[in-house]
Amino acid sequence: MRALQHSAELLTDTGWNEEAIDTYERMLELNPHDNQGVRTPLLALYLAENQRAGASSVLARYPDEEKHMGSFAWARALFLWLDEDLEAAEKALAAARKVNPFLEPYITGARAIPEEAPEYFRPGQESEAQTSAKELAAAWRRHPGFGEWMRGKRSGRASGT
Repeated sequence: MRALQHSAELLTDTGWNEEAIDTYERMLELNPHDNQGVRTPLLALYLAENQRAGASSVLARYPDEEKHMGSFAWARALFLWLDEDLEAAEKALAAARKVNPFLEPYITGARAIPEEAPEYFRPGQESEAQTSAKELAAAWRRHPGFGEWMRGKRSGRASGT
């Protein structure tokens, strides 16, 4: 499983996103409880490649993640924005800002996405924001309009930016 994960990461790094998606999907078939955490990079690739059905499937498969994990909370906001459900996207944005306010500057480009994520992170903290920013970088970079839209939705913006 570690070899498959490393392979998927290398495929992503070299732009072979469809092949990386296939690898991550296979990993979830083999390990449905996902103790390796491949659901997050898979979600990022689905969003980057505009594969909304795949993204929706991951979000639905792990429904409680967005309540506690910044990566899923912010991915939900992006997903709804891509679906042009702006009212729901604004609600998801407000929720994401509460789950981890430190992630926003990475998404908007105010801070550079780190080359290396921290080895460990704490939910809701800067360390999680750095990890999430790195994991979801493909999605943020593919959809820069999302960051622009967020900058226009500054009311209720949490500190930490």
